[in-house]
Amino acid sequence: MNEINSAFTSLVQQFLLDNEITNSVGNTILVCQGFPSPFYEALSSWGIRHFSGDWNGTYPEYDSISGKKLLPKLMASQGLCWAFYEELIALTDLLTDFSVYGGDIIIVKNNLFDGYYPLAQRVDASKVISAFENEKSSQDDACIFHFYSDYRTEGAELLVSYVNKHYPIDITIEVKELDFYNPHAEEILSVEDGSQSLVEIAISALPEKKCLLQKGAISNIQFLVMGDNSPSFQSELSALNTLGAHFGVSFSTSGVRERAHNAGGEYLPILRKYWGNDADFRTHPFYKNPATGSETVDISQGAIINDIIHQCNGAMDESNAQYSDVIVTAPTGAGKSIFFQIPGIYLQEHSSTNAITLVVCPLVALMIDQVKELNDRGIEYATYINSALTYEERQSRLDGIKTGRYSIVYLSPELLLAYDIHSLIGERRIGLLVVDEAHLVTSWGRDFRVDYWFLGDYIEKIRRGSYYKKAEASFPILCLTATAVFGGRDDVIGDLQNSLHLTCYSNHMYIGYVRRNNIEFRIRHPKKEKKSDKVEKLALATTAISAYVEKKEKTIAYFPYKSQIEDVRTKLISDYPKHISDVEKYYSGEMRSMEKDEAYSNFRETKSHVMLATKAFGMGVNIGDIMNVYHYAPTGTLADYVQEIGRAARKLSNGYAITDYLKSDMRYAQPLWGLSGLRHYQVKAIIKKLYSLYDARKQRNLLFSPETFGYLFDARSVDMKVKSGLMLLSTDLLEQYHFKVIAVRPKNLFSTQYII
Repeated sequence: MNEINSAFTSLVQQFLLDNEITNSVGNTILVCQGFPSPFYEALSSWGIRHFSGDWNGTYPEYDSISGKKLLPKLMASQGLCWAFYEELIALTDLLTDFSVYGGDIIIVKNNLFDGYYPLAQRVDASKVISAFENEKSSQDDACIFHFYSDYRTEGAELLVSYVNKHYPIDITIEVKELDFYNPHAEEILSVEDGSQSLVEIAISALPEKKCLLQKGAISNIQFLVMGDNSPSFQSELSALNTLGAHFGVSFSTSGVRERAHNAGGEYLPILRKYWGNDADFRTHPFYKNPATGSETVDISQGAIINDIIHQCNGAMDESNAQYSDVIVTAPTGAGKSIFFQIPGIYLQEHSSTNAITLVVCPLVALMIDQVKELNDRGIEYATYINSALTYEERQSRLDGIKTGRYSIVYLSPELLLAYDIHSLIGERRIGLLVVDEAHLVTSWGRDFRVDYWFLGDYIEKIRRGSYYKKAEASFPILCLTATAVFGGRDDVIGDLQNSLHLTCYSNHMYIGYVRRNNIEFRIRHPKKEKKSDKVEKLALATTAISAYVEKKEKTIAYFPYKSQIEDVRTKLISDYPKHISDVEKYYSGEMRSMEKDEAYSNFRETKSHVMLATKAFGMGVNIGDIMNVYHYAPTGTLADYVQEIGRAARKLSNGYAITDYLKSDMRYAQPLWGLSGLRHYQVKAIIKKLYSLYDARKQRNLLFSPETFGYLFDARSVDMKVKSGLMLLSTDLLEQYHFKVIAVRPKNLFSTQYII
């Protein structure tokens, strides 16, 4: 008996004893999910037979499993037996009420993995991948979709996620679920007799190590995983150690290590080459351990840049890619852009990989400003792609990206998702992918910019899918924001990690102290006059804005709605006609791009002193001499407020965040948060329509345009509403059934069609 068979024989025995399964009375079937063939051989060796009574010792091919053949054998089976999970799926085609079986059903899960399991059958991996990636599906593809909902690749291994069919909605009865690996203390002790070699690995390397360990392909080695001591991570390592103990393999965590606070001096020449001979890395306070306390330490920009470049280099080690994603939160005006601009320059000028830096940026104005600034500094290989470019200019820049003329590329999430990655960058590899203003993944991603919700799955497909050879698919993600909340009920950092599928632990999380000490809060509580709140608010705002014009104080005044901006402008014209020429306005909707650009330019160059704006004029506005940020009323969430007041005093010693607060102000916030929300009947109608499409076509890949749902939504918003509905349904069903019941992706460039 070889080592892997011996290991599973021992583990199965322990599992049966721990759960007292062999003591069960009556009929019981163990439906096993995600195990290799030696596991089933071990079950048989302990006298537990396959329910059909005639298992041939090999894992059945998915296209040979027939519910019609299996159903009579299920009904005739007696005592304790086992089944493959694929066989349960096939049985549900014919049987919807499993109470007729007359026994217990126990789902045994391979908890070494997180829902994606190595495919045990001997099949062509490219065939399975092609089935999921193609827009049209064949009969063979339909067979794959019948059993599996999604795939990943880890090294040379293909992993699949099952179409889970053991819930009451499918089989009527409640079933018990058991994890196979239940660690015992004596099994997880590290072996320290000198026979093991010690190897440090990143969290990103764990999935491949799991695949190798389950095959018995690694032995006599101790892995030190660069990770935290969180309960969930410790549970994952315990399962690994339970199996690893049989091969002399152990996994332990490095825990939180002391970070270098002033490293990165070797990148100072890059900074001074383009930012000037007197330029230096700044330091900012970051929380030492935000999960446990509020103590801060000063960390240099250079130290964080050093970490980011280290992760880039680690990811590009084709023989042993080891890297972590990086999250940085820092206050507005702290110079977060330098955290990816210096690494982008390094990858272009000091690396032989020809790797590209992709920057996902939410606003056209922001990417134009940053690229112009880089170009002005002499960094000619920075560019952007957005909807404002002509077709010819866009194609020219795409050609430049593929040939290496451009290596730092800004683009919107919508544009990134519209391209197959090869259409965008050709044969070049990604060195660093940046998500700027990353809090939008969990805020605008649920409201105004639904494509942020697609971003994580798209990046996951690049890093673990079929777009690249695996050796070239490794790259770190850098997330930057000023407003992400860490921990608690509104844990934006946790949501961000889940949504983008990040592999990041605390040593690579830089959670900054975001309050700007040079911004003074002036929350005024004016005495209420005998007027309606609307009239009172209008008078207070107009008076305040007139005073800022009079004193020549550069000010942004934020409003929840553009109608309020127009009301204030009308009152200014009426009450302060001399001041209106010194006031600009900026909002989305009816304003043309040319008008907004002119307003922005006038304000930036101080041809006008006051800007009346909605939240559309916020992120990335880098105007150093703004003294005041005035809020007519709340424009959104706390994160929005922090972003907006952060426009003040970027290059001034002091600035002011001002509000004339009335109790009725909060009434604006709730409607704003719900403006893009879907009605319950609309969500129900979407899922009914999806089912009717599926029922008519009898295939899982459904290609349709948003206009399919035109009867539910206004023509101007149908695209966004359909995407919102699909993503809400996808997320909700994933939480309920633990597999991707609905997987959504855009079809291709210049289309508004979706494949689910």
